[in-house]
Amino acid sequence: MVLDNQKPEQYPYQTEFSYRANRLSRKVWYLYNIVGGLVLGLIMGAIMFLVSDYYFSDPARMLIAIVIGVWPIAFTEKRAERTTRVAQIAMALTFGACILAYAASLLV
Repeated sequence: MVLDNQKPEQYPYQTEFSYRANRLSRKVWYLYNIVGGLVLGLIMGAIMFLVSDYYFSDPARMLIAIVIGVWPIAFTEKRAERTTRVAQIAMALTFGACILAYAASLLV
């Protein structure tokens, strides 16, 4: 979208990435959000429950998981100038499923 007072090569968005992200359809954007949220949730679960205490202590693993859960989504939302609420929900559900799977493995 080019405004009347802009040259054709100028975008109303801050970056080329945000221009391309806003040209995606809602369905494709949500698909990217879901896939990204699933990957981040699995990474968070792996750091919390698969990395042993030998490498990182419990607070360090929790801090790393929080940073992985918060920073990439906030950074993408700011750079894309588009909401990433679906990615946050997908990440939370995946991380919750990892917690439940770990709890079930402890009970068995």
